[in-house]
Amino acid sequence: MVKVKAYLSATALRFCLPLLTVIGSASIAPHALWAADPLASFYEYTPLVTDQQQWSLEKQTVRVSPNGKHIAGVAVHAIDFTGYALIHDGTTHHYGLAKPVFSFQPQTDQVHALFSDNRQWFKRVNHRTLDERHYQPEGDIIFSSNGKHMAYVGIEDLKRYVLLDDKAADGPFQKIDRDSIKFTADGHVLTYRAMSDGIWRIYINGRSDSRWMQIGNKIFTAQQGGDVFYHARRGDKWHIIRVGRTNQRDQVWGGYINLKNNIHFSGNGKHAAWWAQSKPGWWDLYVNGKAISACRTRTPGDIALSHDGSAIAATHQTVGSTTWRAVVNGQPLDEPFDAIASGSLRLSASGKHLAFGIKQDGHWKLYLDGKILGQTTGLLKNGLILSETGRIAYAGRDLLGKWRVWDAKDGITRRSEAYDGINPGSLQFSPIIPGTNAHRLAYIANIDNRDVAVVDGVMLGMRSKITRLVFSPNAKHVAFIGSRIDKKQLIINGKPASAPFHDLAPGGKIVFGNDGAVLVMVEQKPGKYGRIDAHLAPTPTTSEMAQVIE
Repeated sequence: MVKVKAYLSATALRFCLPLLTVIGSASIAPHALWAADPLASFYEYTPLVTDQQQWSLEKQTVRVSPNGKHIAGVAVHAIDFTGYALIHDGTTHHYGLAKPVFSFQPQTDQVHALFSDNRQWFKRVNHRTLDERHYQPEGDIIFSSNGKHMAYVGIEDLKRYVLLDDKAADGPFQKIDRDSIKFTADGHVLTYRAMSDGIWRIYINGRSDSRWMQIGNKIFTAQQGGDVFYHARRGDKWHIIRVGRTNQRDQVWGGYINLKNNIHFSGNGKHAAWWAQSKPGWWDLYVNGKAISACRTRTPGDIALSHDGSAIAATHQTVGSTTWRAVVNGQPLDEPFDAIASGSLRLSASGKHLAFGIKQDGHWKLYLDGKILGQTTGLLKNGLILSETGRIAYAGRDLLGKWRVWDAKDGITRRSEAYDGINPGSLQFSPIIPGTNAHRLAYIANIDNRDVAVVDGVMLGMRSKITRLVFSPNAKHVAFIGSRIDKKQLIINGKPASAPFHDLAPGGKIVFGNDGAVLVMVEQKPGKYGRIDAHLAPTPTTSEMAQVIE
């Protein structure tokens, strides 16, 4: 295995400088530019997955582990195309005549693979064969998020089954919706959609309910807990069914004429809310099956719940009017608005802070805890974030048609410089800076059809395309992948931290180590995959960052 080492020099100043940049004929308003210490940054490239002597890599099989630290791919014998191997972190393991199926186990460094000796299928864990016999797999191996359980679709005598761990199979089924197979957040419940006797049903740990004529196309699970929700119809009425791991009997709420195709959960997974019609043309907000009378409307909006479910907010159009209202815990806010921006409702995890975009007197503004902030001609969809401390940042268009970011904290609202655009979904707060209660604010702006990484109002590099910004756990460092023409490059704290490469590896992501190093799996050249390890040059201290933030 050959490793490539390199040093990248960084020429810089230790303070912020106003910068006037000219691209073509377009002038950019002054921005602060942070530059690192004048020391070298060091990176190392290690090839891991590529063609190896008689093995030809099948590029579509390459994948990176969930923690971003390992990579593997299937290769076929390059001479007679008989026999397969799994190339894992630079080592080739022979896997017989049938193409193996593999997946990385979350929370561990192990790779699980199903393979055949041309007679029967077996499982290997980190390339060690286990004795248990398995079915021929169809599709990928699926793990619970805690890595304790695995499932896959298996074929035996031309019949399809769902297999959980090494237990008896569920089935046979006529069809299985492989995209629906999922575990609940606690990993204890496996659920999926499958067809038996010509009828689609929901199966939960192998058990189905035959009472329903029709089921919805989606299975809902919360971010925590083990409850499963789904829509089902009997006669001309729809119902919501909740199946809990600890419940002796399922809960059924209905019958509704119609349902919005979404269920919203509290962070702890113990509370659920949805919009449903009990009377033609009228929508009600239901929380754990109970209707909230203050929310009856002909045009429903958004729903948000606090982490413990003690606070619930919703938006809807006022009955008999074109105005819109927000309702919190069943109580309407005093003031109606001309409009409320769809998708803008935010409720902090504690339930203490509420924010959403509003239209008032012909202008778009922001509602935050009873105060009206800013004034724009348009709000960016998916361009609003709210922290637990009540700090809010949102992107909007000014009177000249330029895009800016408004940052409100401690009763003061600051407005960014003007940009041609802000990338939707790019606004984010960093982890809390150690020793403070403060976050850093980052987003990706657009100037002259180029992406610009902006952190605390400071430009940290311009590229034709920039991926999502990634902060280190201590919030001192920020990294991203930047593109120029047909090449990409790892950028850390605004400085190149690697040589150019072709692309990220499938599933690859930027990973910060405890020692401040950065790891990312890449496709260095087409079909050649490896790992970049970058070591950081010195960066601003916490007090220096605080000065920039201020």
